[in-house]
This record gives sequence, C-alpha cells and structure tokens, in this order.
Amino acid sequence: MQNRIRKAAKRAFSLVELLVVIAVIGVVAGVATANMSNINGNAVTTRNKKNAQNIASVYGAARAAGAPFTSSTKEGIFDELVQGRNGQGVMASSSFQLNLAASEKSAALAYLSYDSASDVLSYQAGGDQPPTQQQPQQDPNGPPPGTGWQFYRSYSSPAEAQATAASYNQQAPQYEHVAVGVNMWFRRLNPI
Repeated sequence: MQNRIRKAAKRAFSLVELLVVIAVIGVVAGVATANMSNINGNAVTTRNKKNAQNIASVYGAARAAGAPFTSSTKEGIFDELVQGRNGQGVMASSSFQLNLAASEKSAALAYLSYDSASDVLSYQAGGDQPPTQQQPQQDPNGPPPGTGWQFYRSYSSPAEAQATAASYNQQAPQYEHVAVGVNMWFRRLNPI
C-alpha cells in the first residue's frame, strides 16, 4: 500500500511546479495582450492612408487627362471626385470617380495637402501638418516626411508622377508610392 502512494507521489506535480507554470502562462498572456491591443488602431490608420493615396492618385490621373475642377480646396476636390469627372480631348472617354464613404472623408483628407499654386494634391505620410518654425524647409522634390523612403525616379511633370504613383499603389499594395513634385518615392508598408 505504501509503495503505491510513493509511486503516485513521484508522478504528480508539486504545488511549486504548478505555480511556476501558471506564472509563465500569465507572463506570456500579458505580453501577447500588449502586442495585440493596437492592431485595430494600426488597421484604421493604414486604411486612412491608403484612401488618401487613392484620392491623390485619382486626382493626379484626372488632371493629367484634362478633367476640369472648380474647387480650390482638398475638401471640394474630394466632393467633385465623388460626383465623378471626365477627361478632355483625347482622354474624353476617361472617367474618374471615387467610391469612398463620406464617413471616411475627414480621416483620409488629414493625410492630404493641396497646393493651389501648382494645382497638386499630394499625400503626406505624417498627415497634413502646417510647417512650424522649428521645421527646416524641405526640398520641393525631396523625400516625403517619415522614414524608410527610397527614391524611385523623376517624371516630366507632377501630374505624371502622381498618376504613376497611383498606378503603382494599385499594382503593389505592399508598397507605398508617393509623388513629391516631379519625383516618385516608395517604401514598404509592413517591414518584415
């Protein structure tokens, strides 16, 4: 009888071993929860940035096709693109229209800036933040704000650069392509 009790005691876990296992599981669960807590926020930000890129790309392509716009603000341009615009001349058969919910408008527009002097609607990776006294002046064709940007190539006009960036964003969604002046820059969206 006593021999059976000793064999059972040898096969069982001690209280200390069980507590150690529970503590390890708690630490792993805490780390996993902390890493998973911001996934929804990252997904929303990525969606808003992609929407902003699409708006800028559609606008650049529409302007390259000669589509007329009456608005001189990014909000007005967005509204005109939702209604739809047609190209002019040889590009008259081209139609440009956004299919974006009005609820996503303000979030996407936060990543756009419009320069009425050059008639360029551009994507700003860091959001449309007015320059402050501390920020140095940027090269008009230099890299966009943020990190990881690599130069791709120069184009003959800002509209051509925007249209090409729009096309590349559709073809390669793992990369972010941005036209800054006549230059196109790219970076990987989700670095490995």
